[in-house]
Amino acid sequence: MATPKGFREKLKAFAELKHGEVKSMFIDEVGETVFWRPMTLKQRGIIRKQAMVDVEVPDDKGKMVTRKELDAEKFDLFTVVAMAEDADGNQLFSRLDVHWLQNVLPSETLAKIAGAINGLVVSPEAMEDAEKNSPTQ
Repeated sequence: MATPKGFREKLKAFAELKHGEVKSMFIDEVGETVFWRPMTLKQRGIIRKQAMVDVEVPDDKGKMVTRKELDAEKFDLFTVVAMAEDADGNQLFSRLDVHWLQNVLPSETLAKIAGAINGLVVSPEAMEDAEKNSPTQ
């Protein structure tokens, strides 16, 4: 099936617009705002690789084998390390911060930030916009 004329150009323009879009969330626990840009497939793939762990599982004959599995907590951790920025667009964390983030920062705070970056948390502003634009209003 052929793509509609101009579809590729429109998709490219949309992607470039979204890539430059900065999102943010105020973190009550520290009284600061964290910023991020939409994650690309390449970035998501790198983070997924970093979050893979070896697990021992029985195969169909009961023999223990090692396989790779995504660790959701590590995915959250590496999402925040890779994507979180300050208001000026500077990366907030580096690989050197992984130990501290993993062992000191409360997991709920890390999960909240990662959830927002991954689009799993709806901001109060987005909820207000949705309510204003709802056809039932």
